[in-house]
Amino acid sequence: MARTPIIQITDNLTGEALNESEAVYVKLTVEADGEKSQTVLDLSKENYAALVEALAVYFDKGNTSSGKSTVTTAGATSDPDRNSKIRAWRNKLPADYVWNGEEVPSVSERGRIPAAVVKAYEAIEEGNGAADDTTKGK
Repeated sequence: MARTPIIQITDNLTGEALNESEAVYVKLTVEADGEKSQTVLDLSKENYAALVEALAVYFDKGNTSSGKSTVTTAGATSDPDRNSKIRAWRNKLPADYVWNGEEVPSVSERGRIPAAVVKAYEAIEEGNGAADDTTKGK
């Protein structure tokens, strides 16, 4: 039986299905008192705008060297070498790979890498979380 993987981008805030032109990939990092917290989100353009607006008061009052918001999209912070490693890592896995109870979608050679793939890669390959990897049907 042939399989055709379908990648569905979902707004992490609302659960709304998005097409690629509607989605904004956000990597948000906060560092305070020596502790660093990072999250990766897929958001609709509207929810991204709301996030930037909500954080604007802090960026307006803070000291920044560039004067630009530090909330950025992946395109502005994309690392081609790292993206190649993530793609190669995911493409070596079975098509029905599951990590932490969620299916890790396949990736194409170009374009956006889904947040679920990045999260699994960071946890498993970079040691940023506990690995609970399985494949369906096993």
